[in-house]
Amino acid sequence: MDIDKDVTGLMNKITCLAAPFAPLDGINDAGVACGIYMSYQGEETVATNQCDPDKPDITSTTMLRMILDYADDVDEAVELVRSYNLHDSANTSFHYMVADATGKSAILEWVPENGTDKTDNDGTARKLVVHYNMGDEYLGEREANADFQWITNFILRPDYYEDGDEKAGDDRYDRIYERLNATNGVVENETAAMDILKEIGRRSWNGGGGVTVHSAVYNLTKKSVLWVANENYGDKTAAYEYSLATGELKQVG
Repeated sequence: MDIDKDVTGLMNKITCLAAPFAPLDGINDAGVACGIYMSYQGEETVATNQCDPDKPDITSTTMLRMILDYADDVDEAVELVRSYNLHDSANTSFHYMVADATGKSAILEWVPENGTDKTDNDGTARKLVVHYNMGDEYLGEREANADFQWITNFILRPDYYEDGDEKAGDDRYDRIYERLNATNGVVENETAAMDILKEIGRRSWNGGGGVTVHSAVYNLTKKSVLWVANENYGDKTAAYEYSLATGELKQVG
């Protein structure tokens, strides 16, 4: 759509109506934030496709929209998600991370009760598994010793991958942990948090070749966001701050 013109034409209007139901991350007025991450499950990436006849169906980004619209904390978000069959969109698979202003967070994954990435090729067989930040010692020593959580693009459930299997984003997962652990999980401010995202931007990280469409740091106490477009971290015209409390949007710098 032409940014210098009003919304005209049927397809442009339909696009605008559909846009709120396709978020990749966000924050709401209760201080709940949620993000969706590709998880590349199965030999050739099989979408989750649950089919419990007693539950209504929902798609991946619409589920995120639901969390932002109705959840006041992590527990409410999890209960909402439990009540639906998830159908991942775009012929891929996803997992989520949700957090609230109390410091509680959870990672939501859909995996079979048994099996590995190589055998996880039936999207109807997956069940929701929730990893909470204060009870994730079964995930590993680092997770057990950290009050915080972090996520990239591979399934966290132990034994899901066989030795030698590729785990998408494993190297970025390690770097995020290194940076957060160095300060005991506390970053000085939004800019310091954005610096971590800058370091692992897909265009430059580990030889490049990927794309980071946007980077967002949510302050769950102030209910605000610092947002940078397309890894233009040093370009103040590409960075914005928005406050849900005041409704103020301003360009950084």
